[in-house]
Amino acid sequence: MNETEKTVKLRKPDPEEIQYIMVSRLDGHWETIHINGTSTSFPISLIRGLVHRPMPEEASTLFIRRHDNGNPDESWLGKSYGFRWQRNLQNTLTLIFHIKDLQRVSCPSAFKKHDIGCHLNHKHSFANEHLEAIFLKEMAVTNRWPLFEQYCHYLLKLLGIHTIHPVSLKKSKGKADGQFIFQDLFVLYDATLRSNFREYKKTQIASYVTQLKKKRHITIGNKPFVLRDMQKQIWIITRGTESGPITLDASINSGKISVKEVPFTKLVDIYFKRMHEEIMAEDICLLLKNI
Repeated sequence: MNETEKTVKLRKPDPEEIQYIMVSRLDGHWETIHINGTSTSFPISLIRGLVHRPMPEEASTLFIRRHDNGNPDESWLGKSYGFRWQRNLQNTLTLIFHIKDLQRVSCPSAFKKHDIGCHLNHKHSFANEHLEAIFLKEMAVTNRWPLFEQYCHYLLKLLGIHTIHPVSLKKSKGKADGQFIFQDLFVLYDATLRSNFREYKKTQIASYVTQLKKKRHITIGNKPFVLRDMQKQIWIITRGTESGPITLDASINSGKISVKEVPFTKLVDIYFKRMHEEIMAEDICLLLKNI
């Protein structure tokens, strides 16, 4: 830092405008990457907090260079972009990205003690870090479908859904992964990592519709439930970005049964809403119906 820079009072950005905080101990790292237009990366072990959704096209980011003694050295506000996950030569999953529009700023006090790595500054409040379930981070990157299915079950329970029955993985071939009742909503759900699920699961989805049209009652635990007056839905839970109806073949009459894609990130959003707001079970049920 030259003498002119020392005398200039740097702007201190509002923490609300910062989406990511990236901290490095490498001298000149952020300036060099910015000037050369090259990429940089963090291994998944240095992705701090929850990366619970597909990465944005670009994100407002605070870049910090930290001294070995732990004190922040220099800070910049800029944008990170071009995110992609890739395995390095050691087969470690790594987040690769570029940076642009760097401007020197004063580091907000909330971020001065951040460790080396990439941190998510949560949209609701910084305190969200203490509300996260660790498995949600793994849901965004795992390639193991049994793990994704299991974590979908956990996520649904985080929403306050307790009347839920997952299907054993040993018995799940050709079947839905689970079913649940929440107030007057009944859902048959199937979790998948396949992006081409609409074609791949077309026959399965048609079978789910047929099964659900015939269902009059179910038993979860030891308790029987009558489905007559419940709203019935079929969810395909994915790692997509947008919820939406799934179009069925013209020969299939789904009647009043809604068939839809539900990105797991939309369920995570409801979880955070439940944590931060005075929200009743009826409100959550409405959110789930309209997801």
